[in-house]
This record gives sequence, structure tokens and C-alpha cells, in this order.
Amino acid sequence: MTATRAAVRPPDARENRGWRRVWSALFGEPVRLPEAVLERWPELRAGRFWRGGLPPTIGGWLLGAPSVAGIALGRRIWLARDTVLEPELLLHEVRHLQQFALHRGFALRYLWETLRRGYQANRFEIDARRYASERMRCVAWARPLEETAQGGRDHPVVEQS
Repeated sequence: MTATRAAVRPPDARENRGWRRVWSALFGEPVRLPEAVLERWPELRAGRFWRGGLPPTIGGWLLGAPSVAGIALGRRIWLARDTVLEPELLLHEVRHLQQFALHRGFALRYLWETLRRGYQANRFEIDARRYASERMRCVAWARPLEETAQGGRDHPVVEQS
């Protein structure tokens, strides 16, 4: 007998408002990234982004803070409700998704690294910061010269839809 996992989906719009509030508090709301951002950083397509919910709060508690800006679990990335969706943060969290795929038992390894070395010295955090920084630098170098000459930002802020 094969067990199937039910997909986590937001409640149907026909359901009552109370249930929708509970759902949002627990799991957050899905975030759709703009196509222009996905074209610039195609690896962001690997993530399923959600805003709010318990995971950022619980992650914050584990680090002694009210919340974390983002947390990757499995194939999902939860972002705190008040977090500005900067591409560097999104790339950082996508790197954690890649780490989940590369390292068996990644969540336990990550926690052990944090307990042993602290959050900033955690090798998975160092790797994710380096990855995001390199990807931002690669895209900045690839920008058309006229875009740079116009004095625009090095990267767009992702608007929540």
C-alpha cells in the first residue's frame, strides 16, 4: 500500500472567512514572483514561496528572535509578513532548498551546525550568503549598460501581487 501526501493548499474561496484566517495564520499565503524577476534569476522557479504562517515565527524562536526573514523547508520557502522581498534574500533561501536536495537529513545537520557554531558561523548559512551574493554580482555584471547609466537599482524589489 502506498501512502500519498495531501498537497497543502489554501482553503477554497467558497469556505468561510474564519477558516481562511486560521489557514493564513498557520500556513501563510502563496506569493507569485514577477516574471521579470524569474527571468533574471531562473533558479527562483524551484521555490514555492509563501508569506506569513508559523514557520518564520518558529524559526525566529529557535534563534531567539520574534521571527526570521525567511525559512526554507523541503521545497517551500516561507517569508515573514513584513519582509521586503529582495532578490538576494530569495536567492539565499533557494540555496537552502538546494542544500535540502544535496544533503540527506539537512534539517538536522543545519540545526546541529547552528548549535555548534552559531547562526552566523553555520556552514550552510555561509554557503547560502555566498551563493546569493555571487548570483547578485553575476546579474549586476550582465546588466545592459544603458540600465546602469540610468542610475537604477542594481536589482528590483519584488512587489507582492
